[in-house]
Amino acid sequence: MKHVTKISLISFLIITFPPFCLCRKPCSGWFQNIRNGHCYRAFCDALNFTSAQNECIAVGGHLAHIRNEQEDKFAATLKHGVEDYTNDFWIGIKRKSHKSNEWIYVGTNKKAEYLNFHPNRPDNYGGHEDCVHYVYSQYWNQWNDLQAWRERAYICERHNCINLEWD
Repeated sequence: MKHVTKISLISFLIITFPPFCLCRKPCSGWFQNIRNGHCYRAFCDALNFTSAQNECIAVGGHLAHIRNEQEDKFAATLKHGVEDYTNDFWIGIKRKSHKSNEWIYVGTNKKAEYLNFHPNRPDNYGGHEDCVHYVYSQYWNQWNDLQAWRERAYICERHNCINLEWD
C-alpha cells in the first residue's frame, strides 16, 4: 500500500508541477566553424562575466576564444537572427590583471594574440573594465572593454561538437 501511495504522490507532483529546467535559454542553435571544427552558440540571458563563463562550462565549453580574423568574422555571423534580443555578447577574453593592458583567454590564461577592439578602445572608462564584449551595430562589429559585473548575453565555444543538441 505504501508503494502505491508513493507512486500516486509522485504522479500527482509531476502532473501538478511539471519538471522544469533552470538551464539558460539559447538564442541560437549550435554552429560549427568548419575552419577550426569548434562549435559556438549564443545565449541571450544577460549574465555577468563570471556567471556567463560558468554557464559555458556547464554546457561543456567556455566563453568563446577569438584567436584570429576568421574566428572573429565567424563570431559576427552569430548575431544574425538574434538582433531582437541583444547587440553585444561576452567573449572569453579579459585583462591579465586590473592594471595590465595584456589580454588573456579565460580558462587558459594564455595571451590573446589577436585583438579587435574598436578604435580608442580599450579605454578602461570608469575603471575596472577588465573583460571583453563583442558589440554589433550597423556601424561596427568590434570589441569593447567592460566591467565584469555588468550583465550581457554571451557566446559559448566547444572544441568538441559530439552529442550536441543542434536546435
